Amino acid sequence: MKFLTALIAAVVLSASAASAATVTYNFQASGTNGATINYSSGGVDMTVTGAVGNVAVTNNGLGVTGNPEGGRLGLGESLTFDFGTTLVDQISGLIFESGGQTEQFGITIGGVSTVFTLPAAAGSSFVNIDFTSLIPTGGVSSFTIFGLEPDAAGNRGVKVGEITVNALTAIPLPAGGLLLLSGLGALTLRGRRTRS
Repeated sequence: MKFLTALIAAVVLSASAASAATVTYNFQASGTNGATINYSSGGVDMTVTGAVGNVAVTNNGLGVTGNPEGGRLGLGESLTFDFGTTLVDQISGLIFESGGQTEQFGITIGGVSTVFTLPAAAGSSFVNIDFTSLIPTGGVSSFTIFGLEPDAAGNRGVKVGEITVNALTAIPLPAGGLLLLSGLGALTLRGRRTRS
């Protein structure tokens, strides 16, 4: 009897557990611009929405259309990355900068904004930045990356080349698990009736 109870508890616990999956979205390919762009990776859907312009889809990553900087994230422009009902508790980004000038951008996670400065370097480059320390306990379902450089000529602003997240998803109880629970429950009841 104790064995059956322990087995049922183990099945229930494994059915309600959550799993974490590291998922990467690569944006380094030309595509069609739009107000929102949908992506899916590792079974996790994500929607990117642009503010002040459409999402610009370019070889060096995502930006916003409308500024004179070739689809970068300029002053007042932003991209919101929304995972719907999925929570993420780790976020890192591959950020593209022109390299010749110091660039600034910010990220808003859980209502708190943080500014980053990318130092000038020779040529154009990608910088990998880990945003994990900024995430509230339990994860978030969306975050926003925004531009801070003046919207003027000179390749000011950044692009988002890639986003990697740790997606928290519930493991559904398979049909076989439900059948097993039903059978174990019936055996337990039968055992109690036999002893009476």
